[in-house]
Amino acid sequence: MGLRVSPRGSPCSPSAAWPSGFTLLEVLIALLLLALGLVGSAAMQLVAMRVGQQGQLLSQASYVAASLAEHMRANASAARDPSASNPYLMFYDAASGAEPMPPAALCYGTRCDSAQLAQFELYRVQ
Repeated sequence: MGLRVSPRGSPCSPSAAWPSGFTLLEVLIALLLLALGLVGSAAMQLVAMRVGQQGQLLSQASYVAASLAEHMRANASAARDPSASNPYLMFYDAASGAEPMPPAALCYGTRCDSAQLAQFELYRVQ
């Protein structure tokens, strides 16, 4: 068995013909791929947290809407009033930041008519 020639052209023993280990370029490419994977994982975690919060808000909104619909069914005389005095047809802009006006009667333990009850329910939901 003859001597092998190394990549540089000098004769060497068979065990020293090819250097073992990784080059600096291979290590840098591996680190770049690892960093890209970590950044992608962090971005997916942020998206998952945002989607989870949006789901929670949608769940709360559907609960409030279902609760208000049940109260409107229970107070059918006020809900079916087509005139402008129907409290369920009022508009409230939550984005304005203004606090809603409290109703004239808080119907926790007192007797209220259908219009007062509707105003109280809307105040409670807002």
